[in-house]
Amino acid sequence: MIRRTRLLLAAALVVAVTAAVLALLPQRETLHLFPSDKAEHMLAFFTLTTLMRLGLWRRAWPPLFAAVTGFGALIELVQAIPAFGRDASLADLVADMIAAAIALVATWPVVAWRRRRA
Repeated sequence: MIRRTRLLLAAALVVAVTAAVLALLPQRETLHLFPSDKAEHMLAFFTLTTLMRLGLWRRAWPPLFAAVTGFGALIELVQAIPAFGRDASLADLVADMIAAAIALVATWPVVAWRRRRA
């Protein structure tokens, strides 16, 4: 169980670092998986939240949601720095929050099942 938790949290760290690096690269140098910037935000934050929720299933979800939202807000604040050649966007942060909320709802059955077994 501890090994699985560590693996999930390590994967979440990889996703977070990758998302941060891609978010801070100049726009023209960023890898694009989808034509929509919002879809990319949602994929990254859905994946990050899912991995963290499954790794931290014993913890309450509001602090996790707050942490993921704070991470998204931090990225947007850093993107507001002209030297990065990016633009901050409230719509991107909202997309991050929606994806995190969807991930929390999607992982609820797994978390509930684990709690019953524990």
